[in-house]
Formats: sequence, C-alpha cells, structure tokens
Amino acid sequence: MTRRLDPAKRGKARRLGGALVLVLTVLLSACGQQAIQSRASGQVTTITLRYLATGHDKMAPLVQRFEKANPSIKVQVQYVPVEQYGQSLITALQAGNAPDVFYTNGGTGQSLSVLPLGKSGYLANLSKRSWAGSIPKLARSLYRSGNRLYRVPMALGLGGVIYNVDLFKGLGATVPTTFGEFLSLCTKIEGAGMIPVALAGQSPAFYGLLPAADLVYSADPSWDAERAAGKVTFSGSNGWRESLQEFLEMKGAGCYEPGAAAVTVAQAVNLIASGRAAMYLGPSAAAGSIKSINPKIDVRMFPLPGPTAASTRAMAGYVDSFSVNARSSHLAAAMKFIDFLADPAQSITYARLSGNISLPDAANGTAPTEFSAFGPYLRAGKVAPIPYLEWPNAVIESNLTQGLQGLLTGQRTVDDVLRMMDTAWNQGTGS
Repeated sequence: MTRRLDPAKRGKARRLGGALVLVLTVLLSACGQQAIQSRASGQVTTITLRYLATGHDKMAPLVQRFEKANPSIKVQVQYVPVEQYGQSLITALQAGNAPDVFYTNGGTGQSLSVLPLGKSGYLANLSKRSWAGSIPKLARSLYRSGNRLYRVPMALGLGGVIYNVDLFKGLGATVPTTFGEFLSLCTKIEGAGMIPVALAGQSPAFYGLLPAADLVYSADPSWDAERAAGKVTFSGSNGWRESLQEFLEMKGAGCYEPGAAAVTVAQAVNLIASGRAAMYLGPSAAAGSIKSINPKIDVRMFPLPGPTAASTRAMAGYVDSFSVNARSSHLAAAMKFIDFLADPAQSITYARLSGNISLPDAANGTAPTEFSAFGPYLRAGKVAPIPYLEWPNAVIESNLTQGLQGLLTGQRTVDDVLRMMDTAWNQGTGS
C-alpha cells in the first residue's frame, strides 16, 4: 500500500529538497571555480637537479633564468659533495629515487660516466632533441652509444694548475716552464709561510693524471688505445711510473698542506680562495668554484709543466654535462630544462660560472683570460686527453685515488698503485 504525505508535509519536503539542491549547486560551483582558477594560475611542477657541491649555489643564475621563462616549472637543486657524488647517484638510480636531471661526465671511466649508465637503462635518450646534431664531433664518442645520446655537453674542461695571481706577484714568482721549476716554486712559497699547493687528499686523482699528460701522452697520444689492445700496461709503463713519482716529489718538496690526506675538495678550494694556498691542481671548473667563494680573487691557470718545456701538454676534454633520468615522473619538464641548458647562450653562462671554456669559444679555438696560457697548446694541437674519459670502467680511477692516498700516508708504493690500475682495467667495461 502506498503511503501519502499530507499537503503540509509534501510542501516541507519540497522546500528541503530545493534547499539541498541549492547547497549542492553552490558547492559544485565553488569547486568548479577553484578548478578554473587552478587551471588559470597553472599548476607548478617541481623537478630535482643534482650537482656537485662547491660551497656556493653555482646553478642559481641558470635556474632563475629558466624558471622566469617557464613559470610552471620549479627546479630544486641538490648539491652533493664531490667525494660522494658518483656513488650516491648510482645508488639513487638503482633504488628508483634519483633526481630528474643530474650532472654527469662523458665516456666510461668514472662512476658518473654516461655510457655505462645509459646502457644500463638509467638515462633518457636525447638523440631526438633539436640540438642533438650540434654536439662537437670530438665529443660524440663520449656521449653516444650507437644512435642513442645520453647527455648535453656544457663546456670544454681543462686540467692544470690554478694559481693566485696576486700572491705570485707579491712573491715575485713567475709561471714555471719545467717541473723542476715547479718544485723550486713550492719551496719558495713554503719559505714565505704559505701553502704552495692545496691538495684534496680525499679526491687526489688529478694529481696523478696531470703528470701523465707530459710523461705518457706527450710521447704516445694513443696510449689508452694500446692499453685497450693489451699492447701496454700501467705496470710496464715508465711514463706512468714517473707520473706517480712526480706526485711523491711534490710531497717531498713540501708542496702540500699538513694533513692533506684528510682534506676534501671543498676544503682545498677554500684554502686557495681564502689566500692561504697559492695553487691548486685540478680541473678548470675549480677556478669557477674559487671565484664563487671569493669573487675578488684573481686566479689563472697553466698546464702542469713537463720535465722540459717541449714535453708539456695541455690536458683538455669535454667533461661537464647533464643527463635526464629515464624513469623521471616529470619527464616532459625535465626535457624542457635540458633543452634550455643545450642553448649556446646557457653554455656561455655555465662556462663563466663553472670556470670552463664555453662550446662557442671551444669551436673558435679561443680561451678566456684566466686560461690564456692554454691557448698556444690548443692552437698547436699539443693536447692530452683527460684519461679516465676513455678508460673502460670507473674502478681504474677509483684505484688510482686509493693508491695516491696510500702514497700520501706511506702505506703503498708506486708499483702497488700501478698494479691496482692494471687489475681494475682487466675487470672490463662494467657498468
């Protein structure tokens, strides 16, 4: 049986129903307005960028410029100490929580080298980007695997001796032209109560690599290819033995600061930025780090001299770059940022900030004032590679680092270190 409401109750029900409809209409309208406003204002996507920590927010100018041009994308920069960077990045990639974009190096011989990471599926393929065809020809083998491209290059990096111009002038010192003069300079600077060379004992690889430019690659530019073919070894190379011996000679001449074995890259950079040390051996990017800490300091760079002036070579290579995490949850935004970095104008800015040579300048064979000492070597083709870029795995450089630390503390010999490097080479390409 159907139950009927009396007229008064039916009217009350209609009024309640109408009020409910009105409330729902208002709520839905408000939600719609919020959705419209959200779409109008644009949702902000945040991507993460990982870079080397140098004691300064070096990427800030580029990030600010990008965010101004792309207000819907925010870039959150993560700075990681140099000594921890490679392993921490690999761990994050393996765990699936890596940043969207990150600093990488070319080739195969470092933990952050792109080719092993790319082949393992961690890096996005950039070969279809509009700028991909403009990569310097000499660098392509370091960035590509087959038809896949894994990074955007930012600059030409140098390896050598960064020095405080004003300290040199105050001491009446001149740029040495032979390794013997370099050791004498260390003695002179130490006698004046200053640290001759700031050594980052926690990351000393360049102190073993730089002498090899003059002692190995000067006589045999194809040494790495011969090592890959099994024609030579580190242990059997007089050039490599002499390179490591030079590292010990610098120690014996008082070039390094007390307790250098425990010093980090950031601490060593601060020693020269603060005027407590006169020189620093390493990549040209360190010059940018020094100036970012002390903008008033005048630093320049020269190749580490060989036994003779004629044997000296400039170490150079396309090093600094950025890659995209293939598993990024913000891939479109990450690609937009990588496209921005690939613009030549950003290369010029990055080179100024990082202390390298921009891609346009490298293409023209020119160098800024602080690197002018390299100009004659670059123009004459007296250039040695940055060795680890083409070494088959990252363990070789890692063993060199550990070996140099052992030489500092007296726990290893030169022959020990050379055997460690050969053992690592024989492990193959790895990943």
